[in-house]
Amino acid sequence: MDFREAKNTAGETDGLVVLVPHVPEEYGIIVAVREVYMTVRLKPELAKFIDEQVKSGQFKSVDDAVNGAVARAQIEEDLLSSDIDDEDLAAIEEGLAQLKRGEAIPWEQVRAELEKKCRSK
Repeated sequence: MDFREAKNTAGETDGLVVLVPHVPEEYGIIVAVREVYMTVRLKPELAKFIDEQVKSGQFKSVDDAVNGAVARAQIEEDLLSSDIDDEDLAAIEEGLAQLKRGEAIPWEQVRAELEKKCRSK
């Protein structure tokens, strides 16, 4: 198999296309998307926290940690900007009641279960 850069309509590289023998190039499969690079300046205590998270194995790299934080902020923003119905409020209240009763599940366990569920799809 061969690869070539995939270009968007502006002529920018969007990823890679797998070129499969005997299949026209326009039917190639895009296997990677374009990443945006930027410089971010962090407060020393935030940089230290990220370094600790990477060293503990919580994230594979500083990039993964920052991407994870921004993704969580985006999810939070989406949740806050959406309407919360009665069912959502009831679920939140039940979760808070479970926490008060000491029925919390450690984040590490939840994360492992979610990763397992995602990998099985």
